[in-house]
Amino acid sequence: MTPRDRRICRKCWNAKITPVYHPETVTVQYDGEEWSLFIPKMPVFQCPACGHQPKGWGRYEIGQVVNHALAKKAGVLMPDEIAAMHDPDVYNYRKIARAITSFSGKSVYWASISCWEDGMCVQGRAMDAILRRYRRHLQNCKERTAE
Repeated sequence: MTPRDRRICRKCWNAKITPVYHPETVTVQYDGEEWSLFIPKMPVFQCPACGHQPKGWGRYEIGQVVNHALAKKAGVLMPDEIAAMHDPDVYNYRKIARAITSFSGKSVYWASISCWEDGMCVQGRAMDAILRRYRRHLQNCKERTAE
């Protein structure tokens, strides 16, 4: 049983807190601009018995939903596209960061790659351009080795 399975309402102590989905428009800052995002299914955690909505619950889930919508609207690489850039057997973020850094000449921190893949943050446009060039480089290397 994971900690998320133990989300019991602290007001009525009867029911398990579950997400309820509502359409919502949020405003976020991205690359120095303000973006308005419509999210058709924003999770709000609520007790089905008493209707209590605990504050702070679901931050991880809400963050992922908002960042996914932002990445889609901004046209940057999505988390699954970033994860697909490297070999799943070599799942070492430090090695990936070093490879991107040596390829581009720009410092890339391994924790940033982890956040981008998890959908917890969205890379800026400049870093997105570097990631796209690196992805193209990897595709060209694979094509050369296949020949």
